[in-house]
Amino acid sequence: EDFFGSLLPILESNSHVTELSGVPDAVVPIIKMKYKGIEVDLTFARLNLTTIDSKLDSLQSDNLLKHLDEKTVRSINGTRVADMLLSVIPNADSYRQVLRFIRHWAKKRGLYSNAMGFFGGITWAILSARVCQMYPNLTPLSLSLKFFLVFARWNWSNPVILCPITQSTEVG
Repeated sequence: EDFFGSLLPILESNSHVTELSGVPDAVVPIIKMKYKGIEVDLTFARLNLTTIDSKLDSLQSDNLLKHLDEKTVRSINGTRVADMLLSVIPNADSYRQVLRFIRHWAKKRGLYSNAMGFFGGITWAILSARVCQMYPNLTPLSLSLKFFLVFARWNWSNPVILCPITQSTEVG
């Protein structure tokens, strides 16, 4: 629990937080808890900064990744990917609704689990984002239908790409 520093005691003191536990040895360090009865997996990252500039509004800068351990980089990349996904879709509200439905659908059928060999959260998010890009003017209901139509016919030897692939500068 030392990995999370003083964060766990702060959360423990919140009356809305129950079933709190830190999982520092996970691939991405997480804090598991229930907040007002809702299960939450909170990813954790400790930046290599003595202070955080008040102007820091994004984690997109590759410079933030310098001198960080692999677990922390993975944790930060979760946020970076989520921000990128939202930046390449035409309607964030429709995307969120479609993604919520698709995740619910997959979980109810036991198809939501990287550990079990199925697609995990990020894969469902990317697929949902692609359908939202392809049909920017459809309602969430129509997008959900298109999701199944598109990926039932998808040529899986071709990757699902949301934006041009670019080489990142080396960090380390």
